[in-house]
Amino acid sequence: MNKIVDFFHLEVKEGPKIYQGVCPVHDGDNKTAFILYKRSNYWKCFTRGCHEEYGNCGTGLVRALCEKNNIPYKKDLLDSDEIINNHNIYEYKEAINKTIIPKSHIQTLDIPSKKFLERGYPAQLLEKYEVGDCFNDKKLFRYRTVVPIYDRNYVNVVAATARTHYDWTPKWLHSKGFNRDNSLYNSWFAASYIKSYGVAILTEGVGDVLAFEKAGIHCSLGLFGAAMTNNQNKLLNNLGTTTIIIMTDNDEAGRKSAANIVEKNKNLFNFVVPKFDKKDVGELSSSEIQSIINPILERYSL
Repeated sequence: MNKIVDFFHLEVKEGPKIYQGVCPVHDGDNKTAFILYKRSNYWKCFTRGCHEEYGNCGTGLVRALCEKNNIPYKKDLLDSDEIINNHNIYEYKEAINKTIIPKSHIQTLDIPSKKFLERGYPAQLLEKYEVGDCFNDKKLFRYRTVVPIYDRNYVNVVAATARTHYDWTPKWLHSKGFNRDNSLYNSWFAASYIKSYGVAILTEGVGDVLAFEKAGIHCSLGLFGAAMTNNQNKLLNNLGTTTIIIMTDNDEAGRKSAANIVEKNKNLFNFVVPKFDKKDVGELSSSEIQSIINPILERYSL
């Protein structure tokens, strides 16, 4: 018997792949209005859309039923990390980028980056992320600000990305052999916060992540672009993500990207796409970021 069905004594019929019955959240009378998928614990209410209010993952259903029955919700209720969200079915096997960049190369950078200091990022933050300027004429990243990319365990530098401050193309240049499909920028620092909250913020790149960190928000991840790949999807599941806040750039491409991510993954995560009036996250002040994100974290955190 499914643990949610058993714990809350849900009146449902069991099929090969789903449980079906009246919606236990709003107590309807339509015996086909509610379905709970056995394998993933995702659920839907077809009459009132209760899953849209609470989230269609198993954790959302448990929170809704706890609220209805005046049961205090706690993160480990019903062993939620393993049973409710069932993230193990989306097994993420980290396809480590074969290139390992020696730490000695990072140490040759001028850290903290003067260019990023001029953009308003604190020195302490830039030192933590080892963001520095390269002035070596013989290097691939010459006259760019270089940002190391670590593996999830924060052991090896698997790649680097570098921003030009001139009218050069591309604006961000990745090290040779780097495959963005295998990485989310800041996953090594954000993992513990995402595991605790159940919430991840998706943004396009390094500058946006640093803006969130500057604002004291530590669960943001950079896509290295505007689209989310299948392996990044699996990594998000592996990190324990139930809700994703999408903060791509506020232009046509960014809005289209956000819509595509939601459409392709709406049965896997809860999504929140806040509106803001600046071009991108980097143009928002820390107080503006906090006013947008903190209420969402309060509502959706585990």
